[in-house]
Amino acid sequence: MTPEESRARNLDTLRRFFRSYLTADRRPLWADDARFEMPFAAAGPVRVDGIDAIARESDAFCASVLSHDYVELAIHPTIDPEVFWVATRTETVDSATRTKRSHEIVNYFRVVDGKIARRIEYFNPLAMNAL
Repeated sequence: MTPEESRARNLDTLRRFFRSYLTADRRPLWADDARFEMPFAAAGPVRVDGIDAIARESDAFCASVLSHDYVELAIHPTIDPEVFWVATRTETVDSATRTKRSHEIVNYFRVVDGKIARRIEYFNPLAMNAL
């Protein structure tokens, strides 16, 4: 596979990832040994290793919200066909309180052969705004 074909395949994976957050099982998009990190989470750095743990973390989050939308999504490929930066704003409605929140995030993704191998989500928890 050429670098251009690899980049296109990996970009398609990211587009499906962001389209399917609460509507479909994202498990097939992750590599078995994937890692998800949130170094600036409010409760302290989060690191989740492996597809099963990532699925549990994702399921718990999805159960806690009524909606979670990515708006103003911008996916930026790099010279490396496996590396992408993604900038977006999220709009989320909490299930328990019905509070609407919005915040901006930047993600580092490494996608190998159409599977997400690593995601690091950067955001400022103090900058989450009520809508």
